[in-house]
Amino acid sequence: MVLFKSAKLGKIQDAAHAFDVIGNWMPVITVLLGAAGVLLARHRRRALAKTAIGAALACLIVSIVLVIARRYYLDHLPAQVQSEAAAAAVFDTLVHFLRMTLRTVIVLGVIVALGAYLIGPGRLPRAVRGTAERTADSVARWGDKISLPAATGRVGATRGGSPGNQLPDH
Repeated sequence: MVLFKSAKLGKIQDAAHAFDVIGNWMPVITVLLGAAGVLLARHRRRALAKTAIGAALACLIVSIVLVIARRYYLDHLPAQVQSEAAAAAVFDTLVHFLRMTLRTVIVLGVIVALGAYLIGPGRLPRAVRGTAERTADSVARWGDKISLPAATGRVGATRGGSPGNQLPDH
């Protein structure tokens, strides 16, 4: 079935193949360059946070460009196209995995940046870590009260709690 005719079909196929190869290796190269930048940085934690936020922002920008490109594509359909919904479905199908990857990188970038910030020496990270530790200790004490460690086995019994619920030293 012929979809379209073009004298430049060979060049288009070669370009598509090149983009396919580049598309497979570009994420690997990007991660390696980011990791190298973080490892070579003087303040690695800050570099990690900035790299993660930079990746998330870049993906956000690409996501916005995709929304604009979709609208432009649908606004400039040829007159022969009978169904705008079908054209939208084609576009959405073509960029589905790209959108999912962009969302994943955005979320991962924010989580990594937040984690890099929260392990830092600042007042807010120390307060957050202290609150998390107090909350975990409170939950552990509550679990000891209702004999939760006995019901769950050895999980969580390495520190604190009643003497009978601690793991033996080996």
